[in-house]
Amino acid sequence: MSNPRSKRVRRRSGIQKGSSASPVDISPHPGSTEPAEITEAGSDQREPAPLDANTSEGSPDRPSDSPPARVSRRGLVLGMGGTVAVTVVTLVAENIYNWATSSASAVNNDRNVEEAKKESIQKQPPFSVNAYYYHRSTEARVRLFPQRLTAKEEQQLLALQRTLKEVPEGLEVGLQAVVQFSRQGTPRLLTRVRLSIVGGWTQPIFVRQLRAKVLQRSPPLAGAYLFHGDQGGEAPLEIGFNLDETRSLARVVKKDGISLGEAYMDRHVLELKPGEPKSIDVQAFTDRSYCEWVIELDCDLGDERRTVTIDDDGKPFRSTRLAPHYEDRYYAGIAGKWIAEGAGPAVFKI
Repeated sequence: MSNPRSKRVRRRSGIQKGSSASPVDISPHPGSTEPAEITEAGSDQREPAPLDANTSEGSPDRPSDSPPARVSRRGLVLGMGGTVAVTVVTLVAENIYNWATSSASAVNNDRNVEEAKKESIQKQPPFSVNAYYYHRSTEARVRLFPQRLTAKEEQQLLALQRTLKEVPEGLEVGLQAVVQFSRQGTPRLLTRVRLSIVGGWTQPIFVRQLRAKVLQRSPPLAGAYLFHGDQGGEAPLEIGFNLDETRSLARVVKKDGISLGEAYMDRHVLELKPGEPKSIDVQAFTDRSYCEWVIELDCDLGDERRTVTIDDDGKPFRSTRLAPHYEDRYYAGIAGKWIAEGAGPAVFKI
């Protein structure tokens, strides 16, 4: 006979027919002091799932019974296409940006290089120049010294042939000048200088003024005097300086080859083109003293006016007048030898 306590007690909790709730079983297991299980009617009586400590209110974490959302093929294709389109647009935009920035950078670099080059050129002299004493081979010339020749120098000189191109060691430092005679027969010493110039600017250079600047004056050289005569007859130069003027501007040399006229730059233009060589021959004289001097050129370099100084490789040019008396005199005789004349005024023998 069955134990009535082992029977499950089923209670109805007033659930109406058609309600979604199901009857529950609340009967305890035989001999158990635990409360009766509450199970849905008709469901499998399985062990309850363990409680998850992380769930709220100690509710069991049961997996969702709803099926995963289904994505249509069309939506998948559209999504992938959108992603690809965004990637392509991004790459194109990045390439365009890189190209634009690299092009701008290249242009800026070119401009920077040009500006640096221009700035470097502007810091340099606007032209290169080689200045040196210039004498024609057919002109009468003198070589002058501030002191007498030594016995050894005189011996070496008298042993040389009749020429000023070769002088004993130590005598090459003597001042050389060309002798010109006026129509009245008055001699004047001329210092001839040739300027070999090559334009180095980015555009043509215009020389607006040409002048000599005297740095030092002293009595004329009156030591040794060497004269080498010739027949002359060369055409005069165009540009001359009178070193005795307060402001020694370049002037036009007159037909006599010795006197000067109007300022040369008043009616002439000197243009130095980039890379173009040009030779300018000038002569200078003084009737008063010995002078050391340089040449100054006022040049227009675009919007800038610059003064360029020209000298004899770091040394000033030198000029002197004839002294009234020399301690030693020598002249080149027609026989081809140097002849000693002793002390006295300048001689012009051949």
